[in-house]
Amino acid sequence: MENDYKLIISPAALSHIREVGLKQFDDAYVLVLADTHAIGGIVVPEIHPIEMLYDNYHFRELFPRDYQNYGFPIYVDRTMEREGYLPQHMLIDFLPTYEGMNLVFKNPDFES
Repeated sequence: MENDYKLIISPAALSHIREVGLKQFDDAYVLVLADTHAIGGIVVPEIHPIEMLYDNYHFRELFPRDYQNYGFPIYVDRTMEREGYLPQHMLIDFLPTYEGMNLVFKNPDFES
């Protein structure tokens, strides 16, 4: 079943994801969109080894490996999606944060 979600990954973020995926996970990785900080409603993009998803039913594939030629699948936390924390349009960028350069999740409908 096709979903109505759209995702854009900035060139800087895409380069970072691919570099980390290749170096740390020997090119067997996924991008996971989840609320991993137990705050509620904060979407955090994280790079994980593909093995993390084996027998893990908390996530579902939102975008396949060939989506926009990104080259890696993108998964989402099922609970977060069910509770409505995932906007229809998404943007992943690579920006400075208080922790240093990190992947940042944005809703492009609210960006200027």
